[in-house]
Amino acid sequence: MRHKKYGATPLAERGKGMDTACQAAPEYLSVLALQKGSKVDVSIIVICD
Repeated sequence: MRHKKYGATPLAERGKGMDTACQAAPEYLSVLALQKGSKVDVSIIVICD
């Protein structure tokens, strides 16, 4: 988990710049679902603040 490795983002810095964890999460989750044998459409919603 990203926050355990890098620590939490300070409140003053939240919402600024790109959050790589928020970008990587949907891709990772969709690959994981397909590897588990999902045969239907997969919908993933990631909310980052």
